[in-house]
Amino acid sequence: MTGQRRELTAAGRRVHRLLAAPTVAGHVALALRRPSRQVAVKAWIVAMRRTFGRDATHGRAEKYVREVLHSPARSFASFRARRRPGPDTPSRLVVAALENGAPALSAWSALGSDQGWAVTLLTGLAQTRFAAGAGLTELVHAAELRVDRERRIAGHGSRLTPAPGVRPGAPRTVLGQDLRAGAMFDPARPGDLPKEPSAEAAVAFWRTAALAALDRRFAPDPPAEAVAVFARRVAVLATDPRLDEATALAVVRAALEGRPETPAGLSPDLVHQAMAVVFVQAVEDLAWYEREIDDLLCGVEREVAGQGFRLLPMP
Repeated sequence: MTGQRRELTAAGRRVHRLLAAPTVAGHVALALRRPSRQVAVKAWIVAMRRTFGRDATHGRAEKYVREVLHSPARSFASFRARRRPGPDTPSRLVVAALENGAPALSAWSALGSDQGWAVTLLTGLAQTRFAAGAGLTELVHAAELRVDRERRIAGHGSRLTPAPGVRPGAPRTVLGQDLRAGAMFDPARPGDLPKEPSAEAAVAFWRTAALAALDRRFAPDPPAEAVAVFARRVAVLATDPRLDEATALAVVRAALEGRPETPAGLSPDLVHQAMAVVFVQAVEDLAWYEREIDDLLCGVEREVAGQGFRLLPMP
């Protein structure tokens, strides 16, 4: 990948065009065209998470959704059903956008007759929060990357976008590139790269990265229930059965409380996985863009170097 932004795909350009100048026909197009629908659903999720990802109780998100759905000036009513939103529609939409980890079209189908309201929210956010400069293009591009990610996870070989390369400003160390690949859900992770020889430096890197991501994910003193929900998602995302919900919660609590020690009984490899998954889940909850992940990891590399550790550079 070069320093320039990739061009949007045909599906992405269609979504961008419809969001830039929304019409009733555009709503219908987003519902009927599968590639565009996939990108639109992901754009809605990215927009909601970037706007409300730190909202621990979903209160701000639900307030915004209710205001949009019940506003006399809302752009469009549901194109699937001419009806007013139900009493549970706002909470259903918020949970689907901020918590649901299902593939785009599965999450979309689960909304049923509330799909039209999701498109209404997307057009509203696109017009008010992402319209400046290249904001809308970056939003749609992030959605395209997430559609590609789902295709890879599902075992489909076709991509919407070209395979990414190493971009300028990306992490320069083996640990940084490996954690970046994890955050991007990239199957071509650098598994053939040499291993970081210093276990102490590796732990310092993982812990610093996890703390930095959690600091951005949560406001100070987050509610216990919000932390528990986050830890539950960490356990689901982990591939090691040893990283269960209780262990994930202990790791997250220790990190949020600033305790430097690792919870008792965790092996070094489990500490690695726990910290890495905490990082990945935190940036996923916030729907961070590729460049933002790179900036954070480069900052982590500098901070760990400032602690006296010399991380193994990329070959």
